[in-house]
Amino acid sequence: MNIAASDETMRMNPTAVYVGRQAIYNSRLKVAAYELLYRDSHHNRALFIDGEEATGQLLLNTFVDIGIEHIAGSRPAFINVSDEFVLNGHCESLPKERVVLELLEDAKPTAELADALMKLSQMGYRIALDDFVYEQHLDALIRCANIVKIDVQQLNPAQIEEHAKVLKGFGVELLAEKIETHDEYEFCKKLGFTYFQGYFTSRPRVIEGFRVPADRITTMRLVAKLHDPDVQISELEELIKRDPGLCYKLLLYINSSSCGLKNQIASIRQAAVLVGLSKLRTWVGLLGFGAIKDKSPELVVTANVRAKMCELLATKSGHKDSDQYLTLGLFSLLDAFADCPMKQVLNLVPLADPITEALLESSGPLAWALQCVLDYEQANWDAVNSTGIDPQLISQAYLEAVDWTGQMMDELSQLDG
Repeated sequence: MNIAASDETMRMNPTAVYVGRQAIYNSRLKVAAYELLYRDSHHNRALFIDGEEATGQLLLNTFVDIGIEHIAGSRPAFINVSDEFVLNGHCESLPKERVVLELLEDAKPTAELADALMKLSQMGYRIALDDFVYEQHLDALIRCANIVKIDVQQLNPAQIEEHAKVLKGFGVELLAEKIETHDEYEFCKKLGFTYFQGYFTSRPRVIEGFRVPADRITTMRLVAKLHDPDVQISELEELIKRDPGLCYKLLLYINSSSCGLKNQIASIRQAAVLVGLSKLRTWVGLLGFGAIKDKSPELVVTANVRAKMCELLATKSGHKDSDQYLTLGLFSLLDAFADCPMKQVLNLVPLADPITEALLESSGPLAWALQCVLDYEQANWDAVNSTGIDPQLISQAYLEAVDWTGQMMDELSQLDG
């Protein structure tokens, strides 16, 4: 494959660049890496001779057009590669300190492929086997791998347990993918799995009677009230003062060098006047949701990426009231934060009707933005294409939202440093 030729083709035929990501967690539910999710555009198929050519194009999108740091930050990125891509030596052009080469499940387990993978391993590349189902003739590939990914929806519990037992003998780390519930996470964790991937952190746990802890209700009501467009500064000040810990952290952050204010701020009222209600709402949302215990920080990240992307889509598309779109994205994970069905939690934390309609029924004037964000997040590219929105605009909004959220989280993490 001629990488240079592909790059030139890309410049001559500018197209939207779609790169999504899905978090990969360690056993402490901290984000350890991201898997990058690529788009195989229907419009671009004529440009590619085969899947290898498409893989090369997609890698160029990530490493040339966008930049890996904007997608994965400092964390490793799992990159899907075909056996042809490996055999033709293209993996060696990727930075080994930034990637995990994820061999696709349909790769043919030939001796030639095993030799090529072993060479990459000896060069310092980490290798993962995707959607793995054990068969003895795959042993040669396992010996080259660092990580083996098991699809927990494809196997029953007894099969998962047997796979874990066999694969531990090879000294590889195990990654459980398509984890949908906390029960599945706990089951795989007990079997010795090192990494976990799926939407389980975005789903509420089943709590008897769906009793939402009082501190969570207080936090969510506070954040919801702050996003009321009619809230007064005096009311805002009183609400934040009710939570001394939040008030302290908020003032600490506002007075930090990252905010760039010349004078020290001593009150919430002063902060609202100087930095504006919009920024204050954002910071309180980050600090408030981030303070909920036993929730993965990535849940806060996802909520804020959704919020910012909804806001950007509305702004870039010429829609008014972008603050409502931001609020919609932020509260799209309210059920996961509360461990309670969305309908019930909205009875406790009332929001404006258009936001409630979008969250409960996927209808109303705001719903289009959240649905677009969810489709992009889950790499449902056909659905993204059918929105009627410029694909380049959608991609740009996502990347800006990821960058913005990353910067905010980095700054706020310093408060706990």
